[in-house]
Amino acid sequence: MDDKPSLSFKWLYGINAYGNGLLSGFVSSYIMIFLSDVSLVPVAFIGSLFFFSKILNMCFSPVMGVVIDRTETRWGKIKPWLLVGTLLIPPLNIAIFTNTGFTGTKLLFYVAIVFVLGGLFGTIFGTAMGSVFPTLTRNVEERQKLSVIPGIGAVLGDFTTVGAVLPLLAVIAATQAEGYFRLALIFAALFMVSNLLFIKKYKERTSVEAAEKIKLKEMLKAVAKNDQLLVIQIVSFLLHVGTFITTGSALYFFKYNMGNEGMYATFGITVGLSQVVMMIIFPKLMRALTKKSAFILACAILIAGYLLLFLSRGIVDTHFYIVYIGGIMLYLALGITSAIVPIFTADIIDYGAWKTGERNNSTIVSITGVVGSFSEASKDFIVGTTLAVIGFVPNIVQSQHTLDGIVFLMTCIPMILVAISLLVFTVFYKLNDTFYNRILLELDTIKK
Repeated sequence: MDDKPSLSFKWLYGINAYGNGLLSGFVSSYIMIFLSDVSLVPVAFIGSLFFFSKILNMCFSPVMGVVIDRTETRWGKIKPWLLVGTLLIPPLNIAIFTNTGFTGTKLLFYVAIVFVLGGLFGTIFGTAMGSVFPTLTRNVEERQKLSVIPGIGAVLGDFTTVGAVLPLLAVIAATQAEGYFRLALIFAALFMVSNLLFIKKYKERTSVEAAEKIKLKEMLKAVAKNDQLLVIQIVSFLLHVGTFITTGSALYFFKYNMGNEGMYATFGITVGLSQVVMMIIFPKLMRALTKKSAFILACAILIAGYLLLFLSRGIVDTHFYIVYIGGIMLYLALGITSAIVPIFTADIIDYGAWKTGERNNSTIVSITGVVGSFSEASKDFIVGTTLAVIGFVPNIVQSQHTLDGIVFLMTCIPMILVAISLLVFTVFYKLNDTFYNRILLELDTIKK
């Protein structure tokens, strides 16, 4: 492949990301409520299973990276593993959305095996797909253009599932169980077709530089020397767990508290668009704010949004617009944090180089990925465990205690985590713009 991928390849790259986003968005948004409300799997078991699976995948990911690096075939290192994921992920995702009729231990065993296998093959595919981008071109300008394509495709795929799944369930089948199964078939087929087309078109470079091998010892050394890295990872972990809990429990809120499951679709599209709008205007916003003040503002908006949703819990069923106002506040803030946290990461890399004389780019980025995976796992565990503790029983009218518990789960726990995140950031993060600019000047001096 030359240094400027063709326009047709770029389109295929985006279509592939859209197909991947459809299936991943469908699974991430609806798997928990399908298992709890359709398959009748106990929510405590679901939360524990999700937590265990995410931890397993988190440990498996670096191993898979080494395996891919050492793979030698006539088709290259990456394509064989892309094909493995393309062929095995669809049937496993269809299987998890199949209402088998199993009960008791047989049901739990079936769900556990299928879900864990799906996670492992998803990790194989994700690691391989993540390895594709560096092989596409070495041209800096082309890389900048290509980097946004998979992100746009994935977001559009996710928006499609949020907006389309619940309305389609009502028309695609007579029962929810059959509807979820048929949608799983559709999304799995689109995933497979888009990836097979991509694999056929993709030509892997054979002269790509070897990736830096990241070892646990190196990660721990980087954390120990770079105090600001530790601060930001704690801040990011708390922030992500809090916001992930909200997204993980929102569908329960709309179905049981609001009594209108269909509102979840329009709500998801509305708040998602507000996040996109904020990301578009983010560069202009940063002309008036420092990075630290922008993050503090975002956390303040998050806390205010959560507080609004919690305090209005008794009237949201008749004043549903309050939910939209609160949700828009949350996602406007997330538009800021999703743009600013990667900037903090880049700043921390420079800080580490200034402080230790070593630029540990890959190590720091890998730590960020591990923290993200652990945040997802923690969210699954907290949501599943909390639903069990508050006495949630699927597909019935919930008690007031349970309804209050769902609101507490969706608003108060995240609000507390965001507040702690803000406190840690305010007290311990010291890379203000003045300090950072001084670091850059000193690094430039050292380089000269």
